[in-house]
Amino acid sequence: MRAKTFLTILMGVIMISNASEAKKTVGPLTLDKMTASADELMRKQSLMSWDNRTKGTPVDYESTYKGYEWLFTPESIKFVGEKIVEPGISADEKRARSFFKDFLVMQHAAREVVSFDDRITNTESKTTVKVPWLKNEVAYREIPIIIAKENDPQKRKELQKLSADVQRDKLNPIVAERDAKVHEIIEGLGYPSYLDFSLSARHVKDFRGIIEDADALNKRTDAIYKELLAEFAKDTLNMKVADMRRSDLQKLFRLDSYVPYFPAEAMTAFLKHFLAGIGLDMTTVDGKKILLDDAERPKKNPRAACYSIKVPSDIRMTIAPQGGIGDYTPLFHETGHAIHFANTTVPEWPFQYLGDYAATESYAGLFEGRFADADFLRHYRDFIAEWNKDRPKDKQVPMLTDRDIAKLVRFALLNDLYFMRRYAGAKLIYESIYHDGNPELWKGIYNGDTKDKREAYRRLFEKAYAFPMEDMDADRYLTDIDEFLYAVDYVRSFVLAAQIDGALSKKFGKEWHKNKDVGKYLKDTLFYAGDKLTADEVAVAIGAKGVDFKTYEQDARSRLAESELLLKN
Repeated sequence: MRAKTFLTILMGVIMISNASEAKKTVGPLTLDKMTASADELMRKQSLMSWDNRTKGTPVDYESTYKGYEWLFTPESIKFVGEKIVEPGISADEKRARSFFKDFLVMQHAAREVVSFDDRITNTESKTTVKVPWLKNEVAYREIPIIIAKENDPQKRKELQKLSADVQRDKLNPIVAERDAKVHEIIEGLGYPSYLDFSLSARHVKDFRGIIEDADALNKRTDAIYKELLAEFAKDTLNMKVADMRRSDLQKLFRLDSYVPYFPAEAMTAFLKHFLAGIGLDMTTVDGKKILLDDAERPKKNPRAACYSIKVPSDIRMTIAPQGGIGDYTPLFHETGHAIHFANTTVPEWPFQYLGDYAATESYAGLFEGRFADADFLRHYRDFIAEWNKDRPKDKQVPMLTDRDIAKLVRFALLNDLYFMRRYAGAKLIYESIYHDGNPELWKGIYNGDTKDKREAYRRLFEKAYAFPMEDMDADRYLTDIDEFLYAVDYVRSFVLAAQIDGALSKKFGKEWHKNKDVGKYLKDTLFYAGDKLTADEVAVAIGAKGVDFKTYEQDARSRLAESELLLKN
């Protein structure tokens, strides 16, 4: 799965004190004092979250706020709002202050929910389940890993049921109460709704337009998706699509038959080989090393993630490798984030941490997307040939054939279309419904029931996945929500990643992964800006007019045609 940066996780865990506590601050409010304090607090909570994600250490975010109560109050938000319209400031300063105000609002929206978030996180890390055919109980967070390795579809379904039981009985009641309170607080600050504020903070000017563009794309590529889904359901699961369920997805995307071709022990070495090929390495702009935690631990969150503890000096990644291309793609994805943050040079704090996350997600998607490219997979094959020279015969990695490469390109295309359908076809509409959005946003695209949100979730995701959703799968309708509509940043990033790839291919050739000038171009054109650039500004920086869904479709069709040509040879 595509991981969020830590900042979006943080936005759901910051506690705000009562307005009266603002009086505890020493001296008058200043922007410098406020950003310095926000930086200190974010770093403390980032480190706490890192320990929880990598080791399962319990969190207590509430305890981190002592001494910072004054920072997140209506008075502080009003102060920054006044600074945004201060005469004589530059456009950049106005933008930085706007980013900071949105950040403060998001924190204020979490005024009394830190206890809920602590409970959610600690429940996820502490809960264990009894699997009938296993001797010992397993951690809730381990269930996806076990499902991905399970060959029996009935057992996969039973494991999914155990996960759904935890979501329904332990997590959903906490989430429901938390989210209702956050909605009230956002509206109490004077915003029309939670959704309106979220779209403003994500710099989305035409949300209906994005939903329409995504729906049109999904319709035009529907036949391609269904053809590829049927192909890999048969090859990987020995199942018909009609017999598939959500519990089979992790097994499908593990792509068992190709696990030996992508061993965990070669993963980091190949990553460094790739980076060296484009003139980059695992070093920050100020000479520090990017940390990669790839250790296996029972309570470790299996979802890969990147943490920008301190931009650009302290950047960390975590992954739980199991072997297979399903390890390589998330590692490259998180490396895209890490290299971006490690090469951020803008001095303004808001641009280092706040802003439009479609940009950083597109850089992550760019790196991950290399595994969808036939030339890059041949590049990987060449690397493995060299790797094998230093290994005994019985330890050598099998070599990909051209037919294998064609199948992997098709698999990557299935993966990409699946995520586009999941996020653009289901989540944008469902989360609009969940947050009580205007029905005009989805009118004519989704005409089903919206009063029963659980049922709306089931219907939308069943259509997106193109196979039946079990009743238990609908229990995810509260936990499968991206904070402050982060899903719209993912959707735009999918398109932007394809556009950046196309721009690099035009400037440096299709095998741009072998050109050492690429790294400098990315740093000088995009990475330097941190999170300052909006999605459309990223597109303009690489020579496009804006986020263009047709470019994404052209890229998909080109990859499909290339794979079909390889299969014929």
